[in-house]
Amino acid sequence: MKKVFALMLTMVFVLSLLLVGCGSNETEDASGEENSITTEQKEDKKEEKKEDKKEEPTEDPNPASTRANAADTLVVGMPAPKGEALPVYYSTTYDGYTCGIIFDGLLSVDESGQFIPDVAESYELSEDNLTYTFKLKDNINFTNGEPLTANDVKFTYEILADPSYDGRYFSVVEFMEGVEAYKNGEADDVTGIKVLDEYTVSFTFTEPRFDNISNMTTQIMPESVYAYEYGNTQQLRDQMNAYEWVGSGPYKIVHFEPTQFIEFERNDDYHLGAPKMEKLIYKMTTVDTQMAELEKGDLDILLNVAPTPENFGVVDRLDYVMPHTFPSNGYGYMGFNMRDEILSDMKVRQALTYAFDRRAFVQKYYDGHSIVLDVPFSEVSYANTESLKSKVNPYTYDKEKAVALLEEAGWKTGDDGYRYKDGKKLELKWLTYTDSRYVETLIPMLTAYWKEVGVELIAEQMEFNTLVEKVYLERDFQLYNMAWSLTNLPTSNYTTFHSSVDVPDGNNSVGYRNARNDELLDMASTEFDLDKQIEIFEEWALLFNEELPYILINNNEELECVNGRVENYTTSPFVDIDMIIHDIAVK
Repeated sequence: MKKVFALMLTMVFVLSLLLVGCGSNETEDASGEENSITTEQKEDKKEEKKEDKKEEPTEDPNPASTRANAADTLVVGMPAPKGEALPVYYSTTYDGYTCGIIFDGLLSVDESGQFIPDVAESYELSEDNLTYTFKLKDNINFTNGEPLTANDVKFTYEILADPSYDGRYFSVVEFMEGVEAYKNGEADDVTGIKVLDEYTVSFTFTEPRFDNISNMTTQIMPESVYAYEYGNTQQLRDQMNAYEWVGSGPYKIVHFEPTQFIEFERNDDYHLGAPKMEKLIYKMTTVDTQMAELEKGDLDILLNVAPTPENFGVVDRLDYVMPHTFPSNGYGYMGFNMRDEILSDMKVRQALTYAFDRRAFVQKYYDGHSIVLDVPFSEVSYANTESLKSKVNPYTYDKEKAVALLEEAGWKTGDDGYRYKDGKKLELKWLTYTDSRYVETLIPMLTAYWKEVGVELIAEQMEFNTLVEKVYLERDFQLYNMAWSLTNLPTSNYTTFHSSVDVPDGNNSVGYRNARNDELLDMASTEFDLDKQIEIFEEWALLFNEELPYILINNNEELECVNGRVENYTTSPFVDIDMIIHDIAVK
């Protein structure tokens, strides 16, 4: 459930904003044969910096250590969340971070991407691969004092099957027994979710799917707080919008000031032990001010920093700040609305991809701290194999090939240099977001590249949350760009590109519909043999690479800036800050 918009993107910012939600560090050559910077290489660099600092100690004090609240408060800077901090509704990476420190799931994920028990004490899968049975820890309370029981688990998952549910996570319960009957009002509960005793719950699915287990990370909400009338989940949205966020996680909310900060206090009864810091503040930052705030010591940790030479330069200059880098499990992309009359033509999409020198952009913006992707798997995904890389079309910049494809598609050059077909100009509107140097770099480059082949590109910028609504709720766009922060399993592509999620507020915003696409995603999701699953994904990725519902742009290195007083900071491609926040301390 943790595939979110990276600005959602790490999304975009990470990727872009120098952005967020949904990288890797390397240098690529013109042929597209990038060489990723490995984690080991990055660790070497960090160690070199540590040694440098040891050799040249600074006389300047660490400003974060002398901050008024330094002893008991950890301040984490990040782009502003939407304020949707309920596990059944959040959509951005930053709301996901908030959910993650307030709520807990049955399972979590470790640094290698393996599922591990969280609220669950243990779990088992039936021999037919249809039923997961979870034994819950019996010592977990929500912060309102009520115990977390199997009934709360059942309550949470049934929200997703309610007929009025309008969030993006129906896919979590889509294959559970009894969901349709419950959704249609023909049953009082979802029969596939059984409370066996106070601390034991089972989930039975209609078919054995490899990724059923990934649905067990949904964070648990207390029925004592969020009980609502069947068919009226608006009550939950109302509570969410009133900031009634109550869970069993390491911290509890004290105050949410939209666009400014979220203040939390420690949950002393947290089941993994009381968090080491008494208070936590998520401070909302912008690309214009974030590095200055870091330098002043106003922030202990700055998340999702664009891995640009400028930002690395700031970190290198500050003796009391360390770069924390690792390959990002996400990517930046531009989505084509495949329902659009112009963009429904595959030759046009291919022409636009050939006409954009993605490698030149990535080099200009990231200067070696990102690679160009040609398939929707990050470099850390087990599905992104060397075999697949050897077979994909890299769409190396080729103006002549782009022109030929546009000609084949019937778009002819007019007297003004732009292309026309049936009297209609080849003009495309691109929706994008503000407050991003990534976007500011991309706009003039892409506009110029596409103009060279007779395409007029009109960029329209707006706040990111407005962009999310236009793309996912209204689906009113031709082109947009965002980024994905991915889960640990490539099977999550089912919930992004399968035709069943081509619905309002569904992840398949571009309307990608292809029978073979659906078939392959179904096959991969139900294949438990990993070697066979990888073979299926290879065929699917090559189909994606040909049809291009997205122009994939970058898979960059993740850069987080960490003040030297911070201890136990161990985020990685599969472990976000909310998963380790209880263990973070300061010197």
